[in-house]
Amino acid sequence: MENIEKVYVQATQLHEKGQLAQAFALYKQVIALKPNHADALHRIGVIFHQNGQHHQAVACIGKAIEIGPDKAEYHCNLGSCFIHLQKPKEAEGQYKIALSLDPKSASVYQNMGVLMHQQDRYNDEIASYAKGRKFHPNNIKLLNELVKTKKDACDWDELDALNKQLQKEIKKEIKTTGKTTATAFHMLYTFDSFKDQYYFAKAYAKGRFTPLKTLRDQLAFSYHPRKGEKIRIGYVCSDFGNHPTGHLMRTMFEHHNRDRFEIFAYSLNKDDGSDYYKNISQSADHFVELFGMSIPDKAKRINADKIDILLDVMGYIQNSQSEIFALRPAPIQVSFLAYPGTMGAEFIDYLVTDSQVVHLGEEKYFTEKLLKMPDSYFVTDNQQKISDDVPSRAECGLPEEGFVFACFNKPYKITAQMFDLWAQILKQVPDSVLWLFSNIKDCEDNLKKEAEKRGFADRLVFAKREEKSQHLARHALADMFLDCFEINAHTTAIDALWAGLPVLTKPGNSIISRASASIINAMGMENWVVTSNEEYVEKAVYYATNPTKLSAEKKKLKTLKNKTALFDTAKYVKSLEEGFLQAYEQYKESQPPKEINVI
Repeated sequence: MENIEKVYVQATQLHEKGQLAQAFALYKQVIALKPNHADALHRIGVIFHQNGQHHQAVACIGKAIEIGPDKAEYHCNLGSCFIHLQKPKEAEGQYKIALSLDPKSASVYQNMGVLMHQQDRYNDEIASYAKGRKFHPNNIKLLNELVKTKKDACDWDELDALNKQLQKEIKKEIKTTGKTTATAFHMLYTFDSFKDQYYFAKAYAKGRFTPLKTLRDQLAFSYHPRKGEKIRIGYVCSDFGNHPTGHLMRTMFEHHNRDRFEIFAYSLNKDDGSDYYKNISQSADHFVELFGMSIPDKAKRINADKIDILLDVMGYIQNSQSEIFALRPAPIQVSFLAYPGTMGAEFIDYLVTDSQVVHLGEEKYFTEKLLKMPDSYFVTDNQQKISDDVPSRAECGLPEEGFVFACFNKPYKITAQMFDLWAQILKQVPDSVLWLFSNIKDCEDNLKKEAEKRGFADRLVFAKREEKSQHLARHALADMFLDCFEINAHTTAIDALWAGLPVLTKPGNSIISRASASIINAMGMENWVVTSNEEYVEKAVYYATNPTKLSAEKKKLKTLKNKTALFDTAKYVKSLEEGFLQAYEQYKESQPPKEINVI
């Protein structure tokens, strides 16, 4: 019996180091000797869950619960499996059992919040984190999720104070441990400077990927430059389907030079049945579905394909799997498109960016070498369909007369500061309305409350989710797009410009808040990028009250649409390929990565 427990402890140590295959084998040894070892069964289930094998995870953790029904951790992890299997009622039931067994469990409150979020129950989600923080006031994960969800819900009460506390706790954690348990993407707007983002990203990468170093050494992937052969490019992405990333990349692969490059697309998600997924899967030379495979097996498959340059299209956004890259299946690895910041990881060699979002002298705040594009770092689809069926104002809830200011950003990008500025603009433009996007009742209720405080509740209109071509068509009902500052519009700005709607923005201190400036400048509409809040209000009011001037700007936008760099997909891909060639030359010469400026 003592030997069984020694094997179990050894297995847990390997598990915590990220050596899942070795841990799994030892857990199986424990079960072979003691079939009713509940902890080992539970841990096997956790590994199944970590590998995306959720049905097997449910079976194993279920057996563990039959043996030890009083373990809150078992029920909590079973609930997480049910979330991934899209069984919310079963998940909530398990979380409630877990809380009955351990009313102070921080992880259960956090996981319950995740479930509430998936069901668009933002107020309930906030309440779950708040309850957990009564027992764990300095718990970073709970605080991080609370701040994030309050932003998602546009619940700005006490938000500034909570955000400052979060910054303080994260810095304290990093100083103490060298790592952090906070969520990476949210830190891009928790910290608004490159210096702080760099500091955070390195600590995050250390905590997330250090356990994989042993596995990487064991796999010991090899790669060698191949003379006279095409360079193999691999794109790894969860969002090749109906998602903003898929919208941007839909026609990209068609433009790659097949004389010099061979294109592989690795999908981390299932076919969603969309035209985006279909178009991308058919335009790559090789389209490989990795969904359901373990992280090591995904890396093995990529390495077996002899990929020369591997692009992480996700970075740290939702559903990313940068663990694949941590195992180093390719000699040149690049962060591309979706994640607007440094990953802080030694295994990412380059970040595709541009001089608008990263200024000269700021390169020191990136662990990657920068591959700077000549225009915007955003790729676009210059074949997007705009429906001919333009809805009426009445159908969209808009008044028949009056100026329409639109902002179709997701609500989490809106801040109290933005609402203050928008209130100033609306007051100076009689009969104008503000048209926002929202699909969440809790969020709409909070925005209505904030609009009422500022005296324009009766001038607030909400747009619901629409099919993409129809969404683009309804832009014709708006007169101007007002961007947010903390997090810019990104794909939403591209959509507006493609639909002929001018976008007004003010750049900030990092990529996430300079993206719109990059997009607008690449469009040739530089005068719509302002430098102060006062200029933002002044310019919005000027064009809203001078219809002739605004009409001229819209005509200019229409003329530029097919002439400037933003919607020249072929030019973008050619520039990206030039960057790839320079990176590959460095590799062939056995030289380390260096800064690349594509002219």
